[in-house]
Amino acid sequence: LKDFYNEYDDLDVTDADRKKFEDQLKELKAEEKKLLETQKFFYLVDLKNQGGLVMPVILKLNFDDDTTEILRIPAEIWRLNNKSVSKLILTEKPLKSLTLDPHRETADTQLSNNEFPRTISKSYFQLEKSKKSKNEMQKREEEKKKAARKADSKEESEKEKQE
Repeated sequence: LKDFYNEYDDLDVTDADRKKFEDQLKELKAEEKKLLETQKFFYLVDLKNQGGLVMPVILKLNFDDDTTEILRIPAEIWRLNNKSVSKLILTEKPLKSLTLDPHRETADTQLSNNEFPRTISKSYFQLEKSKKSKNEMQKREEEKKKAARKADSKEESEKEKQE
């Protein structure tokens, strides 16, 4: 039952992709071609203002070599669009992770979405023993036993009265 998609990978570079890239390279100016040779790392961070309150953006950049850098962006970043914004970050080293408001300096109430890549958050729960409930068959058997005991006690009391 093999078909085209068993071997097809939409991320593979095709001849058409190569030609399109070469055509785009030909259209670039000399200074634009020089930019392609840069050794810097480019990151585009998309931010959403979920609470509606315009505040400065404080980012902690965690690099692969375990160094960190705090990047403080003034609240003016929201001047064109107060709902969402994108910030281009250029670094000399590759990023390992990024944390928004690492020291909780802003009025952010939803802390679960402040890290990229996302981290597993701690949650606390309490274990309680559940009361052992009986199933329907056990309940019926118990009712039968109670009824039988009741009948036995009635018989005994009638015998005692007769004696």
